[in-house]
Amino acid sequence: MSNYISIRFNDLSEEKQEELIEWKKELLLEEYKTAGEELLTKHWYEPQPGTWQEAYWRDSHTVDDDEIADTDFSYQVEMYAEEQAQLLLVTAFKYAEVEI
Repeated sequence: MSNYISIRFNDLSEEKQEELIEWKKELLLEEYKTAGEELLTKHWYEPQPGTWQEAYWRDSHTVDDDEIADTDFSYQVEMYAEEQAQLLLVTAFKYAEVEI
């Protein structure tokens, strides 16, 4: 008979958490880039996005026209991917069991 223990994301070492977050963030950024590049091809009301990050961010978040010039879309997408990576990992580890 096998025995199992449940683990949570916070049970991992800080280094392992950071490693997993970075790994998941990179996967998410690849998805966002694909979506953003596709969004660049669609018709936009002015102003037309200049980067895939801007296209992705403006499509998935509300951005006022007067904020567009002052927004660092690359940073916004990067931070959003990191937040989402952590949330996804915390959720995934709620159901993780390890056989002992």
